[in-house]
Amino acid sequence: MPITKFPEFEIYPKFKGLFVGGCVHRGDGSSFRAMAHAHTAKTDEFNGWICVRSSKRIRMTDGKPSRLMLHELGHLLAQTGGHNKQWAVKVKELGGTLDWYKRFKSVRKGLAAYRKQIN
Repeated sequence: MPITKFPEFEIYPKFKGLFVGGCVHRGDGSSFRAMAHAHTAKTDEFNGWICVRSSKRIRMTDGKPSRLMLHELGHLLAQTGGHNKQWAVKVKELGGTLDWYKRFKSVRKGLAAYRKQIN
């Protein structure tokens, strides 16, 4: 099982582990749509785990945790799978940014307006 140590996150009691190359729930080589995800459901036996498709997404070139990892840790600390206010606060506390997420929301809002126009 591709479990990787991640000392920077082990200071947080809600962080249980990092699984690389699939999902901890489905095993090595399993696939999912996103680059990574966090298991946040209280009923999930893997609550507290972060799963990443590729090891190259874990750290930046300077060795610090990537923005993606801060994003996923934010989910664990806020105990939410969604991108709500609690999640945003945690990401900022961790030193992450919401720039990419604001752009994503803007694109989605524009797409929704476009769909409304053509229907």
